[in-house]
Amino acid sequence: MNQNTWTRLGSIGHQEVSITATRSTGHTYTLFSGTVEQAKLALPIRELFTDYTMTLLSAHVDLAAIDALHLTVNGNPLINPTNRAAYRSYLNKAQGLLLKKTVSKVVRRTDTLDVYFEGDTFKEHDYKLHVNGLYASEITQGKAYYSSVSNRVWTSSKKFDGDDHCKVIIEYQGMTTTLYESHAADTLTASASQDNDITHCDVE
Repeated sequence: MNQNTWTRLGSIGHQEVSITATRSTGHTYTLFSGTVEQAKLALPIRELFTDYTMTLLSAHVDLAAIDALHLTVNGNPLINPTNRAAYRSYLNKAQGLLLKKTVSKVVRRTDTLDVYFEGDTFKEHDYKLHVNGLYASEITQGKAYYSSVSNRVWTSSKKFDGDDHCKVIIEYQGMTTTLYESHAADTLTASASQDNDITHCDVE
C-alpha cells in the first residue's frame, strides 16, 4: 500500500480478478470483476463520456472510435458475458448520443414536420418518420422518399392532424435511436402559443 494506491505484486495473466468491499453491516459490494484485458478495455469506454453519469460525450468521440470498440468488445473471447453486455450498453448509449447530434431541431407544424440537420453528416445515415406507429417517409443516405430535402431541411409530404403521434428515428448498425417523438403536450403548447400553427421542439 502506497498512499492511496493498493498494489498486488505478481503475475495475474488471464485470470479473472474480483475486488470487493464489505461494510460493517456485512453487505459486500463488487467494485471490479474481470480480467486485465477487460480492465484495459473499460478505460477507453469510460473516456467516451465526460463523467460517470454518461450523459455527455467527450469532444474527441466519433462513430469510427465507437465502431472500433464495438468490434473489440464483440470479438474478444476473454471478456465474460456480464461485462460484454455492460460494455455494449455503454457503447450503444454513446452511439445514440452522437447520432442525436446530426439533428439540430425539429419543427412540428399542424400537418407537416421539418427536420433540420446539423451539417452534411445526414447523408451518411438513414432516417425514418413514423406517424401513429406507421411508416410515413424516410431519408436514406441523403435521398428523400415520400418527402423532400432542401438546404439540410427534411420535410414530410404526408399530411396529418395536429394531434397525431409523430416519431423520427435513425437506424445505424442494427440499432434504432429516437431523435424526436411528439406527445399530447406538443399540441397543447401549440394551441397556447401566439402562432398556433407551429411548435418548435428541441431534440431529446
